[in-house]
Amino acid sequence: MKLFEIQQEKLPDEISQQCKPYLQMITPDFKLYRGTKQFSEFENPELFKTTDDRSPRDSSAFNHVVFDEALFELTGIRFRSNNVTFAIADKSTARMYGSVGKFYPVGTFDYVYFNGIDDFTAHISPTINDNLFDNIKKIPELGGDDDIAHRLNTAIISSGYHGTTDIKPYHEIEKKFNNSTVQRIKYQIVKNSVDSIIKVIKPLMNFNKNLLQCGDSEVMFRCKQYYVWYED
Repeated sequence: MKLFEIQQEKLPDEISQQCKPYLQMITPDFKLYRGTKQFSEFENPELFKTTDDRSPRDSSAFNHVVFDEALFELTGIRFRSNNVTFAIADKSTARMYGSVGKFYPVGTFDYVYFNGIDDFTAHISPTINDNLFDNIKKIPELGGDDDIAHRLNTAIISSGYHGTTDIKPYHEIEKKFNNSTVQRIKYQIVKNSVDSIIKVIKPLMNFNKNLLQCGDSEVMFRCKQYYVWYED
């Protein structure tokens, strides 16, 4: 009898039938959890669908774009925006986000995690913010202007929260340069920031490997649907 068949005896039919790739990968004592505020009192397990245009809730729009671009460069997948969700082995951490249940991706999926990082946004945002001023100053069109760099730095860090990826902190350069130059500067600011965090996260990355060794790291999944099975 295969391992996942042993598990199936104790699982709801929906999970045992629709989550076989995941069940074949894990062991009986391996559990990932997800907390959600969008739970239903009448469905357990509850099926959720991901979207192909996820917007951030807890990070700035700029940082969200940088995260997405960096992960795309490393994995070829937009692990912050395209049919993605997150799970973690630490139940108490998952509980911070709402009602907790075991997490089961439906069908095929991809995943990535970074050793020792239990909250990707919280751990990596300071790297972006701390290096942003220097990354702006590197841009040739700005000529090393500290004043413009400081104003851009402040505007980018403080703009675009609450679920939008529309970055609008560039009035300083929009009144000084033509549109094509502004777009080039925007791109380069993002690219410089991507390069900064790749240096930090690449050595820690596990992409589609070592899931059972994720420890308390936040695991990012790309899947179109997933179940949360509430047990408490």
